[in-house]
Amino acid sequence: MSSDLPPVKREVEHNRQLNCTNGTSMLTQSNIKSMTEQLDSRFQILPNTFGKTMAKLLGLSDRDKLLIEAWIGKRKTFNLLYRASSDGFSAKSFHKKCDNKGPTVTVLFNKDKSMYGGYTSIGWTTAGKYMKDDKAFIFRLYHNGLLKPTNFPVKLRQGCQGCGYLTYSCHSYGRNYNFSDDMTVCSRCGSNYYRCASCGGQYEFNICGIYDNSSYGPTFGNSTGHHDLQTFTGTISKQGDYFPLNGSMDFGKAFDARGQTAKDINNSNFNVTELLVYSLTDMTDDEIKTKSKTLGRLSGEGLVLEQLTDYIENYKPYKRLDVTEARVVMIGAVGAGKSSFLNTITSVFKGRICNKAASGSVMNSLTTMLRMYQIEDSQCSNYMNFRICDTRGLEEDQGVDGEELGYLLDGHIPDRYQFNPSVPFNPDVPGFVAYPALHQKIHCVVFVVDGSAVEVMSEKVIEKIKILQKKVYQRGISQVVLLTKIDKICPEVEDNISKTFNSLAIKDAVDKVSQTMGIPRASVLPIKNYEQEGELDDNISILALYSLKQILNFADDYMSNIYEKLESQQAQDSSQHESSEKYRKSKLKE
Repeated sequence: MSSDLPPVKREVEHNRQLNCTNGTSMLTQSNIKSMTEQLDSRFQILPNTFGKTMAKLLGLSDRDKLLIEAWIGKRKTFNLLYRASSDGFSAKSFHKKCDNKGPTVTVLFNKDKSMYGGYTSIGWTTAGKYMKDDKAFIFRLYHNGLLKPTNFPVKLRQGCQGCGYLTYSCHSYGRNYNFSDDMTVCSRCGSNYYRCASCGGQYEFNICGIYDNSSYGPTFGNSTGHHDLQTFTGTISKQGDYFPLNGSMDFGKAFDARGQTAKDINNSNFNVTELLVYSLTDMTDDEIKTKSKTLGRLSGEGLVLEQLTDYIENYKPYKRLDVTEARVVMIGAVGAGKSSFLNTITSVFKGRICNKAASGSVMNSLTTMLRMYQIEDSQCSNYMNFRICDTRGLEEDQGVDGEELGYLLDGHIPDRYQFNPSVPFNPDVPGFVAYPALHQKIHCVVFVVDGSAVEVMSEKVIEKIKILQKKVYQRGISQVVLLTKIDKICPEVEDNISKTFNSLAIKDAVDKVSQTMGIPRASVLPIKNYEQEGELDDNISILALYSLKQILNFADDYMSNIYEKLESQQAQDSSQHESSEKYRKSKLKE
């Protein structure tokens, strides 16, 4: 650190270096550079787009958090304090949730798919004044949907070398930021200070990172009423699908704009879909060790997850048929994870762990009725174009049987039909769908198999599965196997789910199921459901969505075959009609 820096600047530089070197939880400057270079190189390989997922899920990904940690210079744990859309979009709600919580990160998402915000190391207290924070910064992660990570630190302006007395404006010349290199004597302490080059007067200003006021939302900078980033004041009412903020962005006053303007940050667009505030706490050594296992996996999990989510949200069944939604039925032994898979998919789109369908480990099936679940998109604005049908579990002496499955595949069983073991389903049952349309039928059958029990599958269960498979084969419906609980097959995968496709143990389990059920290996999809996790994990979500994408593709394959069959039948009928017409005309001539 240079000894000829002014004391204020030396102090800031000293604190910054301390934050980057002390303790195992600190990030060194070389680490930051290395991590940033790794991220940059990986982002060049993958499409750096904001996408619909991030615009709807509205939260920081692991990649985003790592970037912010690098800018701070220290490993941090992020805890969501405030979600404006649900906690109340008002200054009062913001301060109620976020005051006295220590360092925070504020993140905004606007209609132009820009993602930006600010960091303060001192936190919010409703102090009613400007607060000095030489570690604060404003940042941009995405602009117009493209990844453009940049941080904008507080300007380190020079003042009195003796007492560090700094205010914003020159006493004699007003708001002038032109320094000279000459020094004069501080009126407060007698030490040297930098004078205004324009008038020779004392140039005074504060390094104030935030403006902390009970009537304001998160506000950064203190340029005499012109804030670098003022998010909002008072209460904001929603208009359609966005919140029109009444804030402003006079960018580059207290923070170093680095040649950028407000348009480069948020297109000067203050119509936002969400505002989040996270509290930040230092990671413990154990947390760092756990988290470090994911650093080597930052080759785009967030982007892959985003692409899969976008694909599924935009999925539409085979276009050449008038089918509004694909229908998938799950069949599996009790406890294999049918309902858990549904809960996993729901969790991914909700952005939190969900328990929509009853699931657990019991002797008998928890599913007692047919449910045709619809799943909302990540914005909870529409149902997606597929249904996942959950029926009762497959058991040796009870559960779904061949005849019942036939009715289900053909679309005769209505949603929410309550199964009665003593009265098999038949055409006389109330609610029987006599003439189901194609969209009411099943387009793909998913057999759910417990990967940890592949070697000890009951012969009776296997025999029953083969009976059910015959019903599926007879109708030409696509079949898929979900191989669940893969973390229990391989300890290495249990420790790091991203190693699923490198595991020989899982490969052997896939081969075993493929041979036993006579299904191609490509149709056996290994997954891990959310069961005991408290938070979402990108790798678990990716496996689940990849499997769902394949299932929907297989459903489309079946519908494509149906279309070709109908087209062939139509051509045959047309040919027969033409032949009959020719024969009729020849008879008339006779």
